[in-house]
Amino acid sequence: MTQRTPALTDRLILRGGTVVDGTGAPPADLDVVVAGGVIVALRSPGGATESPGARVVDCTGWVVAPGFIDIHAHSDLTRLRYPDAATRVLQGVTTEVIGNCGLTPAPAPARGHDAFRAVIGTIDIAPGVDFSWTSTADFLDALDAVPGATNLVPLIGHGSIRYAVMGASAASIVSASMRGLSRESLTKSEEKPERSAWRPKATSSRGSSASPH
Repeated sequence: MTQRTPALTDRLILRGGTVVDGTGAPPADLDVVVAGGVIVALRSPGGATESPGARVVDCTGWVVAPGFIDIHAHSDLTRLRYPDAATRVLQGVTTEVIGNCGLTPAPAPARGHDAFRAVIGTIDIAPGVDFSWTSTADFLDALDAVPGATNLVPLIGHGSIRYAVMGASAASIVSASMRGLSRESLTKSEEKPERSAWRPKATSSRGSSASPH
């Protein structure tokens, strides 16, 4: 992949903020230089050179830190309705792990979406979003089609897999069918290389990514 050399006009200087970098190092007052969306330098306060076209933000008295990772989010559907993710970004969150509590919008049954949405009702807080998918891969395509303000790390809900296999039946779990659907959800959603940075994971108490927990 060819990497673009950041232009000088892309430069952003965060001047004089207190940098807390998340490594455990003591906080330090620094200039942070960003070019092309990438941090390229840390300088002593006032040490970053202002090139023509650079944007300078005075961060004196503010903390400058990496974005926070929310490991328990339920933005599965709200991401499609509110892609600006203002309630997250304004708290400093830049990455969200979605699909928690065993409930995800996919895999979904081919029919009976109303009943399925009732099952996942605790996370379905965006009623204006239409279900246009059944598979996990199709759901990820829907997310990809709506650029958002945060990164997403999706899980696959064991409750949704169970419902897709059994419906609302209280009969014994068909383990083989559930394992098969787990494998399909994982492999089909990984077929696009551009998703390699946020591949979904299915968790298991036995340590197998194929068996829902």
